[in-house]
Amino acid sequence: MKIYYLFLLSVVIFFGSCQPRVGFLNTEEIIVNPDYDLENRDDLVAHCRSALSYIPDPELPNATPKKRVRVNFHIMNSSRKNENFSEAEGVKYAQDLLYNVNKNYGKNDKLLIPKDNNIPNLKVPISFILTPETDDPSDTGVYFHYDDELYAYIHRGKNRNNYKRDVVEKYTGHYEDILPIFIMPHHPDSIASNTYRANLTGISLGKALKISGLFEQGKESWEARGLLSHELGHALGLSHTYNQSDGCDDTPKNPNCWTVGKKAPCDTEASNNMMDYNTYQSALSPCQIGRMYYNLSKVKGRQRNFVQRNWCKLDVKKSVVVSSDKSWLGARDLEGHLTILSGATLTISCRVSMPKDAFITIEPGAKLVLFDGARIHNDCGDQWQGIRIVSQGKLKGELITTGSYSIENVSGHDDILPQS
Repeated sequence: MKIYYLFLLSVVIFFGSCQPRVGFLNTEEIIVNPDYDLENRDDLVAHCRSALSYIPDPELPNATPKKRVRVNFHIMNSSRKNENFSEAEGVKYAQDLLYNVNKNYGKNDKLLIPKDNNIPNLKVPISFILTPETDDPSDTGVYFHYDDELYAYIHRGKNRNNYKRDVVEKYTGHYEDILPIFIMPHHPDSIASNTYRANLTGISLGKALKISGLFEQGKESWEARGLLSHELGHALGLSHTYNQSDGCDDTPKNPNCWTVGKKAPCDTEASNNMMDYNTYQSALSPCQIGRMYYNLSKVKGRQRNFVQRNWCKLDVKKSVVVSSDKSWLGARDLEGHLTILSGATLTISCRVSMPKDAFITIEPGAKLVLFDGARIHNDCGDQWQGIRIVSQGKLKGELITTGSYSIENVSGHDDILPQS
């Protein structure tokens, strides 16, 4: 009997000692090591402003959660009310058009050029959400304005007004958190000219878009998706690729063929990129995706004002689990918890926002490395729960810093401000 009790006692002690212990990080546990060996140390320099740092990682989709850009529509007409869609037609058209644009971004076809390329067609973590100006349940986010002076779009000639912002200032100058899309008809006097082409056309003015020709051409909403996809790309920071360098190595200059043809150069150099002029406008490169995501991630960036702030509220379904070595070179706005599993190392070298009440867990044998310039905070004026260090036996999670860093907005703790 005595031997039996000793055996039970040894089992309890053995298994009790193997149970993981969880404690929140204190500053004494931070390992300061400026010489920490990082295989990609050179890549971590000037990382936060590079589009390549924001290309989504297919292995960790929740690390680049979808940014939902708020938009609404303003359908311009004359007092005669016969130059553009009726109100019943216009609401449905705008809703269907945005649906097809989101479908276009969501599918993201494979790039046609360079021919036979192996560039991945990544999922685009960006969508567009129709957003009313008010909380009125009857507010559809589609508005109709009857203005004989400002209703028309003129893209050629001495009365050209496509670059003018007067219609934007008059009807949307009171807000900056929604991207307005103006659907404008071509002027009837312009259409009457033999030299004026009332085609599908548009322009991005940074804080607003103008598109025209939809009503005159009689195009179905899905036929106009390329035009709006293109102008939204401009609004989020993309340039044309066919006639200039747009800062992305995976978007070559091209002859701007309208479609794939049988004769050179269009037999091998026709593009389907959204930012070229072609019949498809259905593809974005990884670098282009990264550039848009970068602009939507800049805390003080203009485009970020348009984004629905889903990173403020904790969604455990959007948690990130890192199971292999990863380096986050760009900013992240996480929507769930962050866990680094045993044996994995996560290197953060930019800004990471944690949602309210979220926490970071570093499991036994895992490492979180805060490279010079790293910042972990909450971007919504709230507090998150901090970093949990898990230990088991001799194994323990580690937080290593290599230089200046900051940990901010942790509930019940003072900020660890930038230091070196």
